Amino acid sequence: MVLAQMHRSRRRRSALYKRPGDGLSGFGASRLALPFGQRAASEFLAARSYRYPNGAGREASTFPFASGNWFASGREQSVAPRRLVDHKFQVRGKKIPLVNQALSLLSHSPRLLRALRYRMANRRPPAVFEFAIGKEKSMPSLAGKVAFITGAGNGIGRATAILFACQGAKVAIGEIDTQAGEETAHLAGNEAIAIRADVTDPDSLQAAIRATVEKFGRLDVLHNNAGGSTAQDDTAVNAPLDEFWRAIKLDLYGTFLGCRFGIPELIKAGGGSVINMSSNVALMGVAGRDCYTAAKGGIAAITRSLAVAYAPQRVRVNAIAPSATMTERVKQLVAGNPALSRLADSHLLGLIEPDDIASMALFLASHESRMATGQVLPVDSGVTIS
Repeated sequence: MVLAQMHRSRRRRSALYKRPGDGLSGFGASRLALPFGQRAASEFLAARSYRYPNGAGREASTFPFASGNWFASGREQSVAPRRLVDHKFQVRGKKIPLVNQALSLLSHSPRLLRALRYRMANRRPPAVFEFAIGKEKSMPSLAGKVAFITGAGNGIGRATAILFACQGAKVAIGEIDTQAGEETAHLAGNEAIAIRADVTDPDSLQAAIRATVEKFGRLDVLHNNAGGSTAQDDTAVNAPLDEFWRAIKLDLYGTFLGCRFGIPELIKAGGGSVINMSSNVALMGVAGRDCYTAAKGGIAAITRSLAVAYAPQRVRVNAIAPSATMTERVKQLVAGNPALSRLADSHLLGLIEPDDIASMALFLASHESRMATGQVLPVDSGVTIS
């Protein structure tokens, strides 16, 4: 009877952990790898030591390969470490070498794999990746990334440039006001640079993006922030035609050009994030701002179409739709426009500051928003629902 139980136990373990050729069977390599991602696996494998349940330390890059009955006695035995072999598992058709090494490790450790299955079933992070996940969360969210931000000489753009740099990004500030751009670069630190750029001039904007890539070697985040309205804005009946074309050229055409020259660089880097600036006026009816509304509505539309066009190249395109944000320019506009004053009074959570918009931009630039594209996200203190 004891022999029969041992035989059944051995058959069950063989069905779960058998490794025909280079792959795992029973469990499935893709099911094992997908919840954690390559970065977590790489952090785990790069860790200098990992502590087994019995307290023995091991080099992560030289995990012991268990032989036969390594777990037979219920505790780890001392075995000679051996370098991991890169097994060629396929995850959604792509090879992920570091994840493969972690899979190879787990396939030789029935106890670890059993714990992994239990934790996945209970929506808990697997123990073998806990150190990696904790270390990854402590890292700056934009470490190693390069961002190009237009209109970052003041207001929302300046707040975003400073926040991006604090989160590890190398930031290039595209600004038509050279002095303001240099001030922002100084405040941001982390090797931030200022480049004179006129977003309404194709040659100027293309040269600024090219200079960014030459300086930092790549482009990961494109933030088309430049834009704004003036007190001349009004209804289509009363607004000066020059004001209409000013808003269209600065906001919509500037965003169009930024995408035209920036997206190819994102593709070269293997994908990235485009962050456009729409407005809550594109999502609701606000009287007396038809020039600005037309431009920001166009940005919302082009954000969606570009997201569809470049998703295969792993380029995400989203837009932020702020309500009245308390920059110096907006404070002046609100003071002279009764309609805008009423709009400011309708904020459910209080008035919006530039840092609030910068935080949303950080989310869209980071890995945490990897599944968000084609979205126009309001940061409006509840104005669009009030």
